[in-house]
Amino acid sequence: MLYFIPAWYKENSWSENESAWYRPKQVSEFDDTVKQIQLFARNHVYEYAILLLSFAPNFRHFLHRQGIYHAPYWSCFDAMQGVRTHKLKPFSFHDLGWPEGIRFVYTPFCVVAIRDSRKFAQIEFGESGNMIYVDLYQDDALVRRNLYDDRGFVSCSILFRDGVPWCEQYYDENGIWKFCRFLHDGHVEVNAKSRLYVLSWRGTDREIPYQKQRYRDIAEMIGEVTDEFLKLTGEEDLFTIAMHELHTVLLERLFIRRKCILSFFGQRRELPKSEAARKMMDRAEYLVVSSSEDKEALERQFGKTYPRMEVITPYDSRVEVGASQQLHVQNVLLTIDRVSEDLFQRQILIMAAYMKKNPLVRTHLFTRRAAYNRPASVLEKIRAILKAGGFNPLWAREKTRDTAENEVDAQEEAPILFFVDQCVDEMEANRCLRQQRLLVDLQPEPDLFLQIAAMSIGLPQITAEKTPYIEDGKNGRVLRQPWQLADWLPFYLESIANWNDAMIASYDLGSHFTAKRLKEQWKTIIDYVEHSGTTTGKN
Repeated sequence: MLYFIPAWYKENSWSENESAWYRPKQVSEFDDTVKQIQLFARNHVYEYAILLLSFAPNFRHFLHRQGIYHAPYWSCFDAMQGVRTHKLKPFSFHDLGWPEGIRFVYTPFCVVAIRDSRKFAQIEFGESGNMIYVDLYQDDALVRRNLYDDRGFVSCSILFRDGVPWCEQYYDENGIWKFCRFLHDGHVEVNAKSRLYVLSWRGTDREIPYQKQRYRDIAEMIGEVTDEFLKLTGEEDLFTIAMHELHTVLLERLFIRRKCILSFFGQRRELPKSEAARKMMDRAEYLVVSSSEDKEALERQFGKTYPRMEVITPYDSRVEVGASQQLHVQNVLLTIDRVSEDLFQRQILIMAAYMKKNPLVRTHLFTRRAAYNRPASVLEKIRAILKAGGFNPLWAREKTRDTAENEVDAQEEAPILFFVDQCVDEMEANRCLRQQRLLVDLQPEPDLFLQIAAMSIGLPQITAEKTPYIEDGKNGRVLRQPWQLADWLPFYLESIANWNDAMIASYDLGSHFTAKRLKEQWKTIIDYVEHSGTTTGKN
C-alpha cells in the first residue's frame, strides 16, 4: 500500500481551504498530490490511500472537484472526532432546528435569517451549492460560527467574544463535543465525558482513550492519533509525503523507520528549511520534484546533491484542441507575475506597437494573484505606460457591461486591446489558455502548468528560459533578449504555416510527458523503494 500524505492546508493552519462560493480563491487547489492521486487512480499504478491530517469537513466535495471522489482515505480529524461514516449526505438549512418566528431573506450571495426584525443568522454556501457554515448573531454581534460537514452534521463551532474567535469546539456526528481548541494559546482540552477517539481502517474499528486531558497544541494531538494509526500499517507500506513547513517536524518524528518518498512542489519549494526537513531528506528513499529548477534550488538550499532525486512533472500532456482558430481575433497571453518592472514596461510597449500594426491582436495579461483589485491596478499601470509611450491609454480601460471584447464603446472611438485574466487555479488557467493564439512567458521561471497545457493544445510558446517543454525553433522560441519578442510576434501571428509547424512540434514533444510516461517513472521509483529495505541507519 502506498499512502499519500498531502499538504492541503489553509495558509499555515491544520484546516481546509473551503470558502463561500462568491469569494475569489486565494490559492489553487491543484498541487503535486492531487495529480499523483489522479494518476494512480486512473492508471492503476499501485494500491493507494490518502492519509489526511487536516480538518476538512468538505473533503468529499474537494475530492469530487478533483475527479478523485472514490479515492480511499483515512482522516485524522475524523478519528479524533469519532466520525465513522464516509458517505456524503445532501441536506438543507431548512433541516436545522430554527426557533419560532424566523423568516429567510434570499440575497444574491447568501441567505439571511431574520427574527424580530434583527439579523439572527447568515447562511453561507460552497461552490457546489452546499451549506458550509452558519454565522449566528446576538444583538447584531457575531457570537458563533457552525461549520457543517458535507455528511450532514455540525463538525465544529467557533465561539466569539467581542467579535473575536476565542475557541473551537469539535463534534462527532451525534453532536457530542469531543475536544476544544483555545485560540489565545492554542492548547486543546478533551471532553472528560467523551475522551475516546476512533481508529477505523480496513476492518479495524477500535475506540482508544486519549493519553492526555490537555494537549499543548493541536499538532501534539494529531501526532498521537496518527502514530496509533501507523501501527495498523505494515513495514512494507510506502509513504509519499508532500513536503510542507506545517507538518515537517511532526512527520520527521513519526516516520523515522518508514519507507518515504518526499514530494516537492514549486510553490512549496522554499518552505522546508528546518533541521527536521534536512533529516527527512537524508533518510528518504527518494525525492520527487516538479521541475529541474526545483531540483537545482533544493540542492542549493541544502548545500548537497541527492542522487535519488527524480524530476516528475505534476501535469501530464494530452492532445487537445484549443478554440483560437475559431476566433476572429488573435489573443496573446502574456504572463506578468514574476517579471521586473522594466521588462513589464518593455513588453507592454512591444505589444502596443505591434497591435497598432495588426488590429486583430489582443493582449491578455495572465496573473495568478488573487487580490480583488489586481486587474484594476494592472490596467492602471498599463495606461500610464501607454500614455508615456505615445499610445492611446484607452486601449487598457476596464470593460463596461455593454462593451464586448472585440467591440468599441459607444462613447469611445478606441478599441480595448489589453485585458487582465486573473486565474488562481489550473481549471481557470486552462479555460483561459484555450482562447489564446500564442503564449509569451518571459518570467525567470516560466509557469510550468501553462507550458504543459500550451504544449497539449499545440500552442506556440515564446519564453526567456529553456525548459523540457519547449524546443527552440520547433514548438516555440527561447529569446536571448526581450526585445526579440517584436521579431517573433509576426512569425507566429501572421503565418498560419509557422503556427501549424509549432502545433505539430508541440504534439510531438508532448508524447514524452503522457500519463503512460509518468506511470513508468513512478513504477521505477516504487520498485526501488520496495526493495531498498528500511531507512534505519541511513546517512
